[in-house]
Amino acid sequence: VWRSLLEEVRAGKVCDSAFGCDVVAVQDVAAALIASVGNPAAFGQVFNLCDRFVYQRDLARLAGDAIGIPAKAAGEDLPGPGPVRSEKVKALGVDVRRGPEGIRDYFAELDRALRG
Repeated sequence: VWRSLLEEVRAGKVCDSAFGCDVVAVQDVAAALIASVGNPAAFGQVFNLCDRFVYQRDLARLAGDAIGIPAKAAGEDLPGPGPVRSEKVKALGVDVRRGPEGIRDYFAELDRALRG
């Protein structure tokens, strides 16, 4: 999904989707797994590894920022998402808060990989 969104921004297509998703970085999943192995405090626990909820229009804007092309987003204003609670995972020493900068960095990395 993120690759196609990046390609659509590069092609100048308008993003008018009201779709949204939770953002989870694979690095955070790996860090939480490593921190949990052999940790009695982690046994039987459920950890929220989600950084944030983000709408596809906002992802398009972040992708555009990352590659230096203003994204074209249209549609009604969408309600702001509620807070994502991930305090329990911090007790393992894993901070999943990458924020918009982390998403922008990912799009820049993806763009470099796609362009070779």
